[in-house]
Amino acid sequence: MCLVPSWCGIVLKIKIAPMNSKLTVLWTNEAKKQLENIYQILCIKSRVKAMQAIKRILSIEMQLGLFPQSGATQDAVSNNFDYKFIITGDYKIIYHVNEKSVFVDTVLPVRCDPEFEG
Repeated sequence: MCLVPSWCGIVLKIKIAPMNSKLTVLWTNEAKKQLENIYQILCIKSRVKAMQAIKRILSIEMQLGLFPQSGATQDAVSNNFDYKFIITGDYKIIYHVNEKSVFVDTVLPVRCDPEFEG
């Protein structure tokens, strides 16, 4: 059985914190749960592949911190924020930006894989 590492454990091991980032990147609780779900599902086949996928997703922090407007505009999810998205690997990261921070709201698989339900 493959145990899901705690969110803090993942962040402490692989979080990328750019020194010259203008904005702080924050992951919502929903996005954290989605990351844990992705890890758990991928871990069934390979723990190494699961960690590689999580690292790749989390590595987007540097781009978002330095270039928060670099994503494409996401169709209306809510009237409260202007959402953007970035594709990294097999995942779509939906986020929004305010004056000081980038909030990662959702991490969705975009690959058509009938075995993957994360």
